[in-house]
Amino acid sequence: FSGVIFLRPGIRFDWSPSLATGLEVVYAKKASVQTGEQSHLGTEVDLGTDYSVYKNFDLGVNAGVLFPGKGITESMGLEQKTVFGFRTTASLKF
Repeated sequence: FSGVIFLRPGIRFDWSPSLATGLEVVYAKKASVQTGEQSHLGTEVDLGTDYSVYKNFDLGVNAGVLFPGKGITESMGLEQKTVFGFRTTASLKF
């Protein structure tokens, strides 16, 4: 999207040198709207963890929940349903 204003506070806690957990909340709205449009795009909550298996090999798991706002659902003619996401990652650094 262009013309979007968002706020994305987050916190990360390092349990050990190899294990960390993070939490983010994203709130987004349209920067400007036309008559009859809604500005609230939605709120998303993300939780993730990263684990360093070796010095150059990391694994991660992330889960997110999106609560869509009327700015998305009404403009696209959709029902207001909660959306869930899940992602796993593996990275090797050279």
